[in-house]
Amino acid sequence: MKATAQTPAAPRRPHSSKIGRPTREEADIRHEELLDASVDLFLEYGYDGATLERIASSVGMTKRTIYSRHEDKAALFKATVQRAIERLTADQDEKLRSLAAAELELALVEVARMRVRQVTSPIGVKLQRLVNAEAFRFPEIFVAAAEQVTRPVVAALAALLLRDAEKGLIVAGRPEMAATAFMSMVVGGPARVVASGNPVDEAEMEDRIAYSVRLLLDGLRPRD
Repeated sequence: MKATAQTPAAPRRPHSSKIGRPTREEADIRHEELLDASVDLFLEYGYDGATLERIASSVGMTKRTIYSRHEDKAALFKATVQRAIERLTADQDEKLRSLAAAELELALVEVARMRVRQVTSPIGVKLQRLVNAEAFRFPEIFVAAAEQVTRPVVAALAALLLRDAEKGLIVAGRPEMAATAFMSMVVGGPARVVASGNPVDEAEMEDRIAYSVRLLLDGLRPRD
């Protein structure tokens, strides 16, 4: 029957993605929200206490939606850790590349500052707590954090030390070990302070970085 004045035509369905299935971009954004929320829930309730029902409810999803992306809770947990690693290292590679040709002392200071910002940032603290709490159950998350966060920094510093050693400016027979020791000096203290729930004093941190840089360079300078 034709539409008449008494029988209005059916309204046209809006093209908004809010009706019907979400777009792939919207689904990806919602998935990132899920992973970000999961970090806090796994920390608050522990792996066992953070049920899929609780996680799904926190972001207004169903368990079925989670299962469409993750095989089980273990897979969701590992994806959550990976998401935290990616957030933490979002600009790490770019920063390291920008310092590849820098003078050694400046590069050491800037890399140290970057790592301190990472370990003292909210996501850095959460990542470290997750790894500490669950590495016994998921040893692969410890490996992932080491490979994606720590190792690239050590490798970049080792390359800088080797560069200056080849120029005769320093003596660095074991550049990777020297880089590892330097990062331990710089990061170890602040990481423990923040993990204990206390703030890091910026002035003390700058003093620590400067002292660690001097200590490393003095230890590597050529001697007769």
